[in-house]
Amino acid sequence: MAEITSYPTATPKGGDYLLGAQVGEPGDNPANPTKKFTVASISTLVSKGYTDYVFSFTQSGADNPIVTQLTNITGVVFTFTRSSQGVFLLEPTSDIPINKLWVQVTGGDTNLGSVLNIAGISPGPSGFPLIPVLNTNQISGIPQDEVEAGFIELRIYS
Repeated sequence: MAEITSYPTATPKGGDYLLGAQVGEPGDNPANPTKKFTVASISTLVSKGYTDYVFSFTQSGADNPIVTQLTNITGVVFTFTRSSQGVFLLEPTSDIPINKLWVQVTGGDTNLGSVLNIAGISPGPSGFPLIPVLNTNQISGIPQDEVEAGFIELRIYS
């Protein structure tokens, strides 16, 4: 058998396998305790202390943002819409405790000199948290449309 250090290093994917030993009950003597486990199945056992929803988006004119979901392990569905010029609303379709919510926003439009930021989190009309995201011109301070690239990460802590 080759030494473990002789194998090349790789970046695992969720469907890749790892070898491990399945521990039985005391007194069990399984014929072959060596099993294969997927990276994804092992990662579910590792707790980060939060679930997250991460997406990127672009927006132009008076259109709603075009969202590309990167991950959502919150179990919650979100809407992200244009409310007015340069103002976008992120809202869950079910309740999330505001005191366990963390949101980070980055991006804007480098050509137009705008930057994204959050304008506070408060209960929306549904009673669920409403997160207004502004695309603000860095010179005038006025919200404007046209988001070249935006990224939002929302975490719900346990």
